[in-house]
Amino acid sequence: MWSVLLVDDYAVVRRGLAQILREEFQLIFFSEAANRVEALVLAPIRAWDLIIVGVNLPGWEGLGLLQELRATC
Repeated sequence: MWSVLLVDDYAVVRRGLAQILREEFQLIFFSEAANRVEALVLAPIRAWDLIIVGVNLPGWEGLGLLQELRATC
C-alpha cells in the first residue's frame, strides 16, 4: 500500500487530488495537511512514499517546506 501526504491550503485541491489518485490506484493511503505546521506534525508519523505540496502556501513557500520535510524525515 502506498502512502501519500497531500499538503495544500485549499481543501478542494487536496480532496480532488485524493479522488483522482484513488480512481487510478486502489491500494493507497492518504493523509491531508492544510498548512506547514500540520505537515510537520504528520511527516514523521509514517514513511511517506509521496508528499505533494502546494507551491504557494500562505506564510511559507512550498519549496521551503519540502526542504524542511526532507531535513526532518
